[in-house]
Amino acid sequence: MRQAGFLYFFLLVIFTTSCTNPENKEETPFVTGPLYYSLNIWGEEGNDSVSCLLQFHSRGVDGPVIFPGGNAVVQLDHEPLKADSAKLSGPYFDLRKPIVGFDGIHLLQFSATGTKMIKVPFEFHAFHPSPGWPGSINRGIHQLKLENFPQKSSVIRLSLVDTSFDTNDFNEMVTVEDGKLRITALMLRELTPGPISMEITREEEKRDKNGRIWISYSFRREFELVN
Repeated sequence: MRQAGFLYFFLLVIFTTSCTNPENKEETPFVTGPLYYSLNIWGEEGNDSVSCLLQFHSRGVDGPVIFPGGNAVVQLDHEPLKADSAKLSGPYFDLRKPIVGFDGIHLLQFSATGTKMIKVPFEFHAFHPSPGWPGSINRGIHQLKLENFPQKSSVIRLSLVDTSFDTNDFNEMVTVEDGKLRITALMLRELTPGPISMEITREEEKRDKNGRIWISYSFRREFELVN
């Protein structure tokens, strides 16, 4: 796999090109058990908006997708999410927010008719390279600083792709400490000198008793690899 963007393509296929039609909603007027949520939030540098997509499940977060009823309250930062449905995915709620100003803490809240309001806080960070990233690097060890990145240790997917089809690309999970990405000679060993495309993707999933949140953000840069 040369880019982590396949995940975005998969989500777009399911939720935007799958014959979306409000008339396809399978409304469940009486929710007989607790609602479980799955919220997906993703964005990337160069896209001016963040996509937020929410589905509800019965019998656990991995259970059947349901629609909680027309009187359900579903809000993100107190803004209602629009209900819709697609043949492949089933009922869902979605919202697109400008990426400018979306950094920080947010609040998902929802309830079906007559049920308790559930409140789920989460954070989103659109990180980016700090000033002074090199335009070329050799096969030594390099430390690249990321701004607006969580200070705690965090795992990212790092993809390094050259212009040759005769070598192996680098595409692995690596750990970033204190916002510092360490590029090693081992990562660069199989790459052909010349233009290198770098993609960094941070994915995070959190679960609680009511469901799960999955958040993804990525950006791309290019540099020259020299011997």
